Amino acid sequence: MLRFFRQIRQRLLTDNPPDQGSRAGKFSKYLLYAVGEILLVVIGILIALQVDNWNEQRKDKAKEIAILESLKISLEEDIWNHNFHSDVFEEARISMELLIDFMEKDYSYQDSLKYHFGRTTHLWNPSIKMEVFENLESVGFDIISNKHLKNSILGYYSFAATDFTTVKIRYENILSEASSTIFNTRFRALWNGNYSLYRKTNTFTDLEVEMIPNDFESLKKDDEYLYFLKSLKNQHFWFAEQNNLRAKTMAQDLLQAVNLELEQIKG
Repeated sequence: MLRFFRQIRQRLLTDNPPDQGSRAGKFSKYLLYAVGEILLVVIGILIALQVDNWNEQRKDKAKEIAILESLKISLEEDIWNHNFHSDVFEEARISMELLIDFMEKDYSYQDSLKYHFGRTTHLWNPSIKMEVFENLESVGFDIISNKHLKNSILGYYSFAATDFTTVKIRYENILSEASSTIFNTRFRALWNGNYSLYRKTNTFTDLEVEMIPNDFESLKKDDEYLYFLKSLKNQHFWFAEQNNLRAKTMAQDLLQAVNLELEQIKG
């Protein structure tokens, strides 16, 4: 392209020669030649900068797509994790409601109750994978071209590192304290279970945790324990079920936004 402009400039000089006997003519000829060379250099620099800019934009676009693809996979895993815990939390809630009803109606002990007591102490902890976000932090958030999506990503992982984690810890502390103040005097052991089967399958759905009360008849009349169990059901609702549901909803919304952005970027 520079050669094309140079040819045009030389043609102009050839077609419009100045008076050879005139100093002014010679000066104008040299001046025109110098200006032409400067313009060619400037045009060359501008073209080179534009080409570099295009290359950088193409690299950034490829990097953004790679990050969004990784984020998509991570969010899908988060949602699977939240779905799993939704099922576990529902089982725990059902067990708590069953035990409260059983005790208040003064029913006789059944061996299956040991599994329901075990489920009331479940410490299944939902999690949010942070690896992709940490990678995005190192790359720089400006790589995400959609400002609204960038804010949504920051909001989800900010929630993961603050409210989500704080609420989980609160519930963990409740059960941890109860293991030494409530369960230790009322049950034979905490978290007995079919661990031999679990070791073979390594599958959580095969794990049945049980707690056998020392004296079920006394436990039914134990106001302190009944108060604890009713309170635990309420705390479980807010600190486990709702916390997990909020995380799942945010992950689903963010995944939908990521999928839409990938469609638009890829064209």
